[in-house]
Amino acid sequence: MLKTSKQVAKWILRIVECKRVFAGVLFSFVAFLLFYNLGCNPRPWHDEGAALSLAKTLAEEGVYAVGTSEGYQTFGPVQSVGPTVVLPVALYFRFAGVGLLQGRIIAASYALLTVFLFYLCGLKLFGWRASVIAVIMLLASPTVNFVLFGRQALGEVPALGFFLAGWLTWARGVHTRRIWLYLLAGLLIGAAMITKTQYVIMSFGTGATLILLDLLYYRQKNFGGLVLIGLVASICVVIWWGWQVAYFGLDTFQENVSKLGQLAQSTTGFRLSMTLDALQYLLGSSGPVYYFWIFPAVLYVGILCAKRNENGFILAFLLLFSCFWLAYYILWIIPWPHYVLAPVAIMALFVAKLYNDMLSAFISSRRDFGRDLWKMVSQPKNLSPFTPQFLAYLGTLVALITMGLLVINQMQKIIRTDVLDTIGEPINVVRAIPQMQYPSQVAAFLEENVDKNAVIETWERELSILTDHRYHFPDQSLLAQTHAAVYHGGPRDYSLGADYFDRVRPSYVVIGFYGRLNQIYDLDFLTRHSTLIATIGQDEWRYDIYKLLEAE
Repeated sequence: MLKTSKQVAKWILRIVECKRVFAGVLFSFVAFLLFYNLGCNPRPWHDEGAALSLAKTLAEEGVYAVGTSEGYQTFGPVQSVGPTVVLPVALYFRFAGVGLLQGRIIAASYALLTVFLFYLCGLKLFGWRASVIAVIMLLASPTVNFVLFGRQALGEVPALGFFLAGWLTWARGVHTRRIWLYLLAGLLIGAAMITKTQYVIMSFGTGATLILLDLLYYRQKNFGGLVLIGLVASICVVIWWGWQVAYFGLDTFQENVSKLGQLAQSTTGFRLSMTLDALQYLLGSSGPVYYFWIFPAVLYVGILCAKRNENGFILAFLLLFSCFWLAYYILWIIPWPHYVLAPVAIMALFVAKLYNDMLSAFISSRRDFGRDLWKMVSQPKNLSPFTPQFLAYLGTLVALITMGLLVINQMQKIIRTDVLDTIGEPINVVRAIPQMQYPSQVAAFLEENVDKNAVIETWERELSILTDHRYHFPDQSLLAQTHAAVYHGGPRDYSLGADYFDRVRPSYVVIGFYGRLNQIYDLDFLTRHSTLIATIGQDEWRYDIYKLLEAE
């Protein structure tokens, strides 16, 4: 009996120590976070609706544009979400039907693959334990919001996945000096660039800086590989732009480039107020980024990068990329949470490295710490245990435990609000942010009360995925004016009124969160020329449905 018990204990220990089993449990948990309750959490919004509308039009009509009652719109999601996301979603729509859940299944699959690639990056750089810690910190960070963004049909998480795959392939190429690996790395990083255009600036800037460092400092003679990667990535971007010229026509392409330039002007540029908002998000409103561990972690990894060897050179790529992007977020672009996802996500690797090394140091010295702790308890008058070494041990233990408890607490919040919640996490005792409750009620109201041939004017593009009505959306170039008003003190003289409605001639207007927040429509005009037939929801999350008087 005793022998059998010992054998069982050995088997249990082997199972616990089996890295593959632990990794399997970890990724099963990640899959649960990304796929459970996917059809109703998080609440759909206009950016996600725009991307899905593009995929819907491609699946149903074979046109790469957003279908509206007036025809097709070629500006907006065509530029903000690459074909790497749109094409798989459209293909799935063809086979499984159009729907929010179908689109999000593709997004969540991308997110699961991205977490796996992130895990491989940690494994490559810092070992198994640090990689697991990095994944947990990535998922638990309220600043990254990985679970929230990974469950939506957007481009941020897939682009990060392509970039990490490209970095891993390049790192392998540095070891083996095989040209085909550099070509593949360029293709993957090029895919990240066409998925989200911010990767164009950050990747080229990082590559150019790393080439100089290789020539002047690291002496790894890898600048040729970096140039080849940049060349292939550039070809990917040129092919994507060239396809747009051929498909939409040169005039339309130039018009879209002009609109994109205007939008960039309204969302970029140094302003002290935006910098303070960005810092507040990183250090306050979202919770301190990795509970302030990010600062010593970046310094620690910077010291590791100072080694003039292959490992230091490979690690420097990620450090430069994430630091450049973080500076870009703080100093140059409007402080929206999804703009900071990539750099802070990568920095989870750095925080995990610091945490793991502190944990390893404490474990290796636990005997000395235990002995000194016992002396302190058994001999309270003896001050000898209060040595600098003992205080360092104690501080390390407190820091490790505190960080672990904070991460666990944040993880349970994310599970509760971003995965399990179907109604809305309370902001205070009386208010909540709804998930699918209000959008689904609006969809049901439209299905029951509005003819399918009637034109519905709205900014809230998520509705076009929930019903098959004829929708008309304002051109997304209007964002340049709304952003200028919010972030640069520009005039709010863009509200759509009589001239716009005379041209579009909708039968109904639906105003939701974004349309109300940014005063997209002239409410004085709607008050005079329409009837409010329904209000669904409460507070700023409600939908107001108007019927134009001419349509009665």
